[in-house]
Amino acid sequence: QPETTTSSAYSAEEASTYFNDSDWENAVRAYSAITAAEPENNVAWFRLALSLQNLERYDEAVPAYEEALEHGFFNLQVMLNLARVYSLMGENDNAIDWLERATEAGLGVPQLLENDAQLEGVRGDSRFVAVLQAARRNAQPCEYDERYRQWDFWLGEWNVYNAQGTLVGTNKIEKIANGCALL
Repeated sequence: QPETTTSSAYSAEEASTYFNDSDWENAVRAYSAITAAEPENNVAWFRLALSLQNLERYDEAVPAYEEALEHGFFNLQVMLNLARVYSLMGENDNAIDWLERATEAGLGVPQLLENDAQLEGVRGDSRFVAVLQAARRNAQPCEYDERYRQWDFWLGEWNVYNAQGTLVGTNKIEKIANGCALL
């Protein structure tokens, strides 16, 4: 969604330049002004939140992320970033809550959850295993849906015989497409 700024001390282009250059202090100033002038600007809220997060101003990043979410910014990214911020703050209950919301909304990248350094604080939490399992289900839904396992009895290598008992060929049946099809 494009940024539009009409009544701010900073233009969207200036703010984007600060953001893209990782000039977080100036990005915070610019996006704070833009969100004050345009409170519905979800991109500005998200970039303000991310800039604050990069400055380790987590207490300020949380409400900015919530504003981005409220105004319709891409939910999974905001939810994941809220989980990251809460994890960095040592607030595991809130971090897990946002991870659960993200997986309920369709987050399906278990490798990200397993390797994201900002989620290190919650990986030791016993509830993280369920979050990871939910992300795996989202990533490979057919592996967890009984309807896609009705033909599993056919998997394997088979000798094919004609009615007279003569070997006429072999078949190898395997799952493909993350368990959604057989070959």
